[in-house]
Amino acid sequence: MANEPDWVGEGDTLIKCDVELMVQGPSDKVTAGWTAKALREIADKLEADQYTDGFHDITSKQGKKLGEVYFDFSEVNPI
Repeated sequence: MANEPDWVGEGDTLIKCDVELMVQGPSDKVTAGWTAKALREIADKLEADQYTDGFHDITSKQGKKLGEVYFDFSEVNPI
């Protein structure tokens, strides 16, 4: 895979992840909290193996789109 980190070894799994969020709130503290909550939810779903390759919408609990996350799960230099 192009642009692999030099610490990746044979047979390793590589996850490319891009996150783009636009979170608006009434204050810095509230907006930071909402952003952190969205990032924790992404991490929880990733650990629960709920993502596949590709783009996934990130929404608030009210259903408003906050952004998206992209994952590319790859096996690097299979043994």
